[in-house]
Amino acid sequence: TLPAIDCSRGFRASEASAASAVLRMCGFAVLQHALSQAHVAQLAEAYARHEPTLAVADLRDGRKEQLLPFVPPFTDDSLLHSPVWTEVAAEYLGAAELALDALTAVLAPLHSPAQALHRDVHAGPAAVLSVQIPLVDLPRGGGGALVLQPASHIAPEVECDATALPPPVEMGMTTGSA
Repeated sequence: TLPAIDCSRGFRASEASAASAVLRMCGFAVLQHALSQAHVAQLAEAYARHEPTLAVADLRDGRKEQLLPFVPPFTDDSLLHSPVWTEVAAEYLGAAELALDALTAVLAPLHSPAQALHRDVHAGPAAVLSVQIPLVDLPRGGGGALVLQPASHIAPEVECDATALPPPVEMGMTTGSA
């Protein structure tokens, strides 16, 4: 079992340090209750309103991705600059400033096939960090909806050699976690 950090009672420097340490070790960290249910409902409602107009791109293995518009609530300060991820990202990346690359929706149907091993997080000077927030529960056993590969972020190639890494972990995540 991987450690998950519970953010429901606030987020302090100690949680940021713990999350950053887990991120350095595993390549991912689970932050439970990163957003309130009310905040998630607001994002889900806005997504439903914009979804018919969003372009859809095929990602891999039955998954699709949509670029979200840079409009509220997707651009609200409470989402983009929440200390829950900005403090973790700053400590992990060793950066005083962070740059947002994109806001997207990833559509990963339950029981979709397992994806080829790939990295969403890159270590080193050109580091990239992805924050994924489910707007619906992602149950464990969802057939590849969320399988994480510990230590893939430090593999020398983008397409990782799974035989050289610890076994993958299928995660379940509740709505509003990150």
